Amino acid sequence: IFKYFDKKNVKKYEKFFKKYGQSAMIIMAVSPIPYLPTLAGVFRMTSPILITKVLVVRMIRHVVVFLFWFYILTQF
Repeated sequence: IFKYFDKKNVKKYEKFFKKYGQSAMIIMAVSPIPYLPTLAGVFRMTSPILITKVLVVRMIRHVVVFLFWFYILTQF
């Protein structure tokens, strides 16, 4: 991992994931920043419950975005 990322940033994110755990993953699943969940995988934050929560939250996010754009585009 240190080959691709700065060591200081890796330590910062590792501390962040240890402090906030699954709550951080659920919040990041809603964010448009795709590499943060990838970093969680690198730090071995894997569990079936966590993966399920993240998938559900990401699906909800995508449905909301779709409905928003569908509404906007059907108005014109």
